[in-house]
Amino acid sequence: MPYYSTSVPDTASEVFDGEVVIAHYGSGLYFSISEGGTPIWLGLRAQLSVAEVVDWLVERYAAAANEIPTQVAAFVAQLCDAGLLIETAAPEQPGAVPAVTLDAWREPGLDRFDDLQELLLLDPVHDVTEAGWPNRPDDQK
Repeated sequence: MPYYSTSVPDTASEVFDGEVVIAHYGSGLYFSISEGGTPIWLGLRAQLSVAEVVDWLVERYAAAANEIPTQVAAFVAQLCDAGLLIETAAPEQPGAVPAVTLDAWREPGLDRFDDLQELLLLDPVHDVTEAGWPNRPDDQK
């Protein structure tokens, strides 16, 4: 199975209370990965292959062993379609398996939000006046 990188240009991510939030500054969208998707994201960020992520999760959540491979594959495809992962070559040194805090397997989910799109697309270097950011030149009265 392929390797993916979470280091996508124009994106930034952070984990808050078990949920991953990703801002895509190129599109102005931001995303929320549910608690069920967080271990997958962290495994990929640790440079594990999709197969290694699946093996790690099946070992940790044996009761969901039949569901995990299909759900992980679908979730990775969803992340790729959203422009949040890029396929990459195998790393020279894979990272350590991240800690998992889920007590039971949960299906991964990705939510997309566009309510801050206009603000995220502002270029604070070029699209503002002395009034500062996030004021655009056309916001002046």
